[in-house]
Amino acid sequence: MENQHVKRTLLLLSAAALAAAAPLDAQLSKNSGFIANLHLNGSSITLTGDDNETEAGGGLGFLLGYGVNETITIFFNFDAAQAEYADEEDDVGGDGNFTLAHGDLGVRVNFGSTASKARPFLTAAFTGIVEADDGEVGGEEVEAQVTGGGLTVGGGVQYFFSRRFALDAGVSLTSGSLTTVTIDDEDEDLPVGFGVTSARVQVGVSWHP
Repeated sequence: MENQHVKRTLLLLSAAALAAAAPLDAQLSKNSGFIANLHLNGSSITLTGDDNETEAGGGLGFLLGYGVNETITIFFNFDAAQAEYADEEDDVGGDGNFTLAHGDLGVRVNFGSTASKARPFLTAAFTGIVEADDGEVGGEEVEAQVTGGGLTVGGGVQYFFSRRFALDAGVSLTSGSLTTVTIDDEDEDLPVGFGVTSARVQVGVSWHP
């Protein structure tokens, strides 16, 4: 009887140890703590109004963030793309190309658990928008920028191929306005801002150390 009691105790201890280890073995993803992301982006911007001209191009971007827990991540994201003017000619005598940049400060809400490899998410952010171009006016080289801001919403999914690395794909939609023109470091506020909407597709890799 004593031997049976010892065996039963050992079996119970073994089962408890396996149960305690199971959550660690099942942890397939991680969103808490620091996150860094590098990605490709396709960006477009549309002036709202009578013409509704859309200008688009591609580029690179990065995201830095911190997961307060597995659900909430605070992040800063930056995307830069080389876009083409819709009419292939800009206002300052350039070659029809310009830099389109977005900077986002926002919150990402992650879904799923650490036992899931696929982790969908939704995002909301305040966004700064910059269109920058170099060209020639009256025979002189000038640097011109149009800047503004707006609100962004988006979503996507991370697929973890290891606990700390994930393929990261998302879409962001921004609604806002361009309100300031800068030429050679001289700013001028526009009396009436240009309403804009922009869209971005981002595909890259995230690291969760």
